[in-house]
Amino acid sequence: MIPLVMVFILLPIDGVWHLFTGAAIFLIATLTDMADGKIARKYNLVTDFGKFLDPLADKFLVFGTLCAMIGSNVDKFNDMKMWLSLSLAVIIFRELAVTSIRLVAKNADGVVIAAAMLGKIKTVFQSICIIYLLVSDAIIPDCFIKANHIIDYVLLVITVILTVVSGMQYILKYSKYISTK
Repeated sequence: MIPLVMVFILLPIDGVWHLFTGAAIFLIATLTDMADGKIARKYNLVTDFGKFLDPLADKFLVFGTLCAMIGSNVDKFNDMKMWLSLSLAVIIFRELAVTSIRLVAKNADGVVIAAAMLGKIKTVFQSICIIYLLVSDAIIPDCFIKANHIIDYVLLVITVILTVVSGMQYILKYSKYISTK
């Protein structure tokens, strides 16, 4: 579904229907991912592979969508390109750090680090932020707040803060796997 989200965001056409379609596909991917996790837990189908791969799938969806937003010719995203790029850089750095810790923990002690609650909250908020960014031009009436992307920037800042804080939580909790030895 990630390539579909990206294609619809990157379509070089006027209007917002392609952004709504991209947002809808993004939402469907997010909801099916949540349902998959619930089903796995309910029927005791949780595996170490799933604990590792599921968070990666979430990340690739966010990475791909933000990359498409940065690369699109949508005026709003052009105005926000620097902030979207900085947000993406922070998100990528956090995900690489957490995934690295997970890999080291698994290889060193056989420990599988599942997603923490704050990490799940971060993922949900990232999804809300991305969906809002994709559809807000069509649903928010013209006004100062819309013209200056105030809500967009506030959501991005909260997303980055949650990303950093949840990443620090993993780093602090599993710092024994980060060693100079």
